[in-house]
Amino acid sequence: MVLPSLRSLRLHESKGLQNGSSQALEAVKDFVESRKSGPAAGRLHAIWYCVEAPAAGGRAFEAGDITLLESLKKSGNKVPVIIVFTKFDRVEFREQRRLQNEYIESGMDERQAVIKAKTDSHSAALKTYHKTCVASLKSNLPSDAWTAHCAISSKHKESILSLVGLTTSTLAS
Repeated sequence: MVLPSLRSLRLHESKGLQNGSSQALEAVKDFVESRKSGPAAGRLHAIWYCVEAPAAGGRAFEAGDITLLESLKKSGNKVPVIIVFTKFDRVEFREQRRLQNEYIESGMDERQAVIKAKTDSHSAALKTYHKTCVASLKSNLPSDAWTAHCAISSKHKESILSLVGLTTSTLAS
């Protein structure tokens, strides 16, 4: 995909690896390998590896994710890999509901509980993100298989800007 307003930015999307399809895995590995060298315009400069933030109790990484990231590391990949946890808004929504119920159970008026839960849900979601997503990343993948990580939400444009800033700073270092 080439964006008309940013002609130098090219995004490539692959099929998901959740089902562990060896065909999809090989296609991604071959693509990355073919873009490691050559003219700058055709090379990969960064990989945004998107993983859906897990639902309550779910796993962040499937076997196919782990296999691909470990194989990129073993192949000597020098392209920075940024793990992007998507759908952070779902984590916020779950935390908002949990907090709302908690506040009501503690005796708070329902209207106040709704308002307070909405106010507190972002910081609670960040804690959950670190306990689940980041902890899973650090325990399931060697630290040299990825360069950085972030969480994004389509409801929070600043999270997308953060990803762009993280990518820019990663490429500058």
